[in-house]
Amino acid sequence: MKKIKIVNIVSRMIFGGVESVIYNYYSNMNLDKFELYIITKNDYKTEAVEKFKKIGFKFIFVDDWEKNPRKVKKQLLEIFNKNRFDIIHSHLSHTNFYFMYLAYISKIPIRISHSHLSVKDKSIKDRIKHFIYTILIWIFATDFVACGKEAAKNLYNSNMNVVIFNNAIDMEKYIYNNEIRKEYREKLKIQENSLCIGTIGRMTYQKNQEYLIDIFENIKDKNQDSKLIIIGDGENKENLLSKISKMNLQNDVIILENRNDVAQLLNVFDIFVLPSLYEGLPVVGIEAQASGLKCFLSNNIDENVKLSDKCFFLSIKESPKVWSDLILKESVYDREKMNEVIIRRGFSIKNEGKKLEKYYLSLYDRSCNNEKNGNY
Repeated sequence: MKKIKIVNIVSRMIFGGVESVIYNYYSNMNLDKFELYIITKNDYKTEAVEKFKKIGFKFIFVDDWEKNPRKVKKQLLEIFNKNRFDIIHSHLSHTNFYFMYLAYISKIPIRISHSHLSVKDKSIKDRIKHFIYTILIWIFATDFVACGKEAAKNLYNSNMNVVIFNNAIDMEKYIYNNEIRKEYREKLKIQENSLCIGTIGRMTYQKNQEYLIDIFENIKDKNQDSKLIIIGDGENKENLLSKISKMNLQNDVIILENRNDVAQLLNVFDIFVLPSLYEGLPVVGIEAQASGLKCFLSNNIDENVKLSDKCFFLSIKESPKVWSDLILKESVYDREKMNEVIIRRGFSIKNEGKKLEKYYLSLYDRSCNNEKNGNY
């Protein structure tokens, strides 16, 4: 059997949430059956690219398709015609339509659109634009995937004929460990009894970390022995640093840029907060709960992320004080293992990785049968 050529489309290779999900899945598949590629913008982090290369991915870099759509169209058509991929799997949510169309005219037989976000459009213009994108995706994609029901509704206006692949994790990595907590708190100069609030995510408008800093200021007013850890990097970093400085919180807010020890750092946290403006089903929410943390999430996030009664949803329309009061009220508790819940809810990456592998193989078999029968 020849290897099945699969190309994944990723916006930027910086090892954010989407890249982590892709890496987790492929790390738990039998890759002997596949020849793997990623097409991404030529603005990337080398360490992220190298990590994917170690598990067998080849990279093709193109210009920014948002800035140079005509140039990138030419580049992509040349790439598609040269490589003759069997499967294209696009992870750009609404922008998937662009790649599904180019793959269609390049006669790539299996075209998978993947929704990772649940965005609530505010303007009529955005709603109309996204409605058109949805129609184009339905026309040019052959298969439809999402990370959760809300992400499916957001992109496809339906859950029908949409396959859900949960943002699953290697749960053993995230089991709470008190010794690691002590070791890392010592490294970060955080006292054992300090209340540590934490978040993980790129420093962008979407993640709404400015609001989190307002929440933390309220917490700090009532509990002086508090720290905030923000793990991530991004275009909004300077604005966040400026706000932290203006609020005189620079000694209490710890910024850790993109890390490869997130599982260990979760042991340091007492509370996990994610006040995003929009999300799909965030893998960091699953990771935090797997570590036994109480989680306080924006109600813009898919509620299927909730694994236990230690996960709370609040509106970002509420004042930061509403969030801080609830966090302080719920801040004393015992962390427990979540293994059985994670397996039962379908968030074990070992199981989900096998599911994706079987999915690709079934699509390839369908494509081969269609070709034999003259159905293209």
